[in-house]
Amino acid sequence: MVLLFKPEHVQPILSGLKTQTRMVWKKPRVKVGGIYKAKTKLFSKDYFALLRVTRLRKERLGDISPEDAQAEGGYSIEQFKRIWKEINGSWDPEQEVWVVEFEMLDQARCNKAGDRGK
Repeated sequence: MVLLFKPEHVQPILSGLKTQTRMVWKKPRVKVGGIYKAKTKLFSKDYFALLRVTRLRKERLGDISPEDAQAEGGYSIEQFKRIWKEINGSWDPEQEVWVVEFEMLDQARCNKAGDRGK
């Protein structure tokens, strides 16, 4: 299984700054304890890290805390809202999302530089 990220999220993940992500899924696509390849392109064989899911929960988008915004990549809540709108088109505080918390197990060594966000 795969976790997809925008290219701009590669470096924050590799540096340990980004340790959670919010996903718009009807049902969870990952399991706590599961290990997943982190990619920027779904059908690429390349991945930039192996991640272990440490926690999974469902919450309203508007319930994000300052600590959660930091764990999303070092953002304030306002910065996170702006980035969410850029990626997803709108901000609906009532929208339910899956919060995936993870830890990096290994950084991939065999990827193309372009897939690492460089």
